[in-house]
Amino acid sequence: MHHVMRYGNQMAVTAHFYGDSITKQEEETANRMVKANAVNLGASGFTVHFYQTPEQIRGNMT
Repeated sequence: MHHVMRYGNQMAVTAHFYGDSITKQEEETANRMVKANAVNLGASGFTVHFYQTPEQIRGNMT
């Protein structure tokens, strides 16, 4: 963890990316970036999702 946490609560980080030509390298970069941010924020965990269109994201969020 990079920063000392001020509060006792934790959150989970979820990131959604979209694009019709996301490369494997871009996916790996996104995963590393989200993981680093989750660690820095003291999150309880993280998930990363990839979609082809914004409409697919909307269909997955409730």
